[in-house]
Amino acid sequence: MSEFENVKTNKRIRIYGISQVNHSKRHKMGLSIAEYCVADFIEYCNSKRKPVTYEYIWLKLALDKENFLSLAKSLLAKGYVVSEENQLKVTRLWLDEFMISVEWFNAFWFVRGKVFWGGSRKDAQVKFVKACRLFTPEFLIECRDNYIKFMAHPDNAFRHVMGASVFLSLETEKFKQDWLGDLRRLNNPLEKLPRHESIPRINFTREACKQLFQ
Repeated sequence: MSEFENVKTNKRIRIYGISQVNHSKRHKMGLSIAEYCVADFIEYCNSKRKPVTYEYIWLKLALDKENFLSLAKSLLAKGYVVSEENQLKVTRLWLDEFMISVEWFNAFWFVRGKVFWGGSRKDAQVKFVKACRLFTPEFLIECRDNYIKFMAHPDNAFRHVMGASVFLSLETEKFKQDWLGDLRRLNNPLEKLPRHESIPRINFTREACKQLFQ
């Protein structure tokens, strides 16, 4: 979060937001990066029940007014945003692109009819939906299955399954860890890491050390 000077009011304006762009969906939806980020911020404001006027958006995103109006006009024309009494709202067309069914989450949450994960189901579902904006549900479930295979090994260093919210966090991206590679190393403890070209070593005798400073 940063600040900039609003020339009109001569006040410092706080700049909000970090946009994570799913470029596959953005391309499918026919949006530029700027259009996607604007619609994403409008959706965020809608979810927080904040007033979303034209001026509010361009100030909070530190956009040039004319540039923002051009982006808003394009989003309106493409049907991803509507304007009602000078308030901007994302449409069902936008929301449906990111709608994750309960069935997908249940497929991640349950394994053979039993709850696999620890932690809060509600928090995990929120993290799952956020992760699915960048990754497919199939990919996340595949990562979970790889993690299960690793955890099933008796020699793994972890005694307890991590919480689903930790696994799904976009900050750490634990789900992307090479769990199968870790499992392979458990099965073959003598497996060596990729070798790098060796660097010649100096025989650090007392005389050799003296020579370094002569």
